Amino acid sequence: CLVDLDLQFGDIATALRVAPMKTISDALSRTLQSDGPLNWEEVSHVITSYQERLDLLLAPSNPVEIENISPEFVSRVISSLQNQYDFIIIDTSPSMSEVIVKTLQESDLALLITTLDMPAIKNLRLTISALDALGFPASRRMLVLNHADLRVGLEPHDVEELIGESITVSIPSSTKVSLATNRGELIINLYPGNGVSKAILKLAREVRRMMNEQLEVKVA
Repeated sequence: CLVDLDLQFGDIATALRVAPMKTISDALSRTLQSDGPLNWEEVSHVITSYQERLDLLLAPSNPVEIENISPEFVSRVISSLQNQYDFIIIDTSPSMSEVIVKTLQESDLALLITTLDMPAIKNLRLTISALDALGFPASRRMLVLNHADLRVGLEPHDVEELIGESITVSIPSSTKVSLATNRGELIINLYPGNGVSKAILKLAREVRRMMNEQLEVKVA
């Protein structure tokens, strides 16, 4: 399940060309009367089916609706999703709001995405500092470099030196990304041989490896 937690400016529905007929805010009316765990029936009616093996939980279409979405409510929703899906992928906003902080604290893995420009690297360093302050260990985060092949005076090793962490996966630039987005398609489906698709599949394998390692530690 792909969850759009950029509550104010979420664009997953736009990128996938899905009409946001139901969003996370629509679950509020069914949950205001209780504060315990949500059952699947209370959450399933706001899930949008996108394609086989991929469902969506979309951000509110009206920014006014985010006022009533609390960190506790989001936590209850995600807890319900965990009982139904193998993986929950959460697209967060750039800011460290209370909702995002609580979500990160309850996440198994954080993918930190940056590019080859100093403002993005500065923001990444601030994010890492915030994660350190929250007690979110480096073993549960992964650094992803987007547009890694641009010639802009910085190299991937410069990013690693500035951040103090290694890049797990580098994703190249490609016009195919915009072509796929404008068609509302996943690039790995539309252009499976593209360098971006190959990098995303590598990232998926790395995520699976890290998740398996975490599971082994929990079992031990």
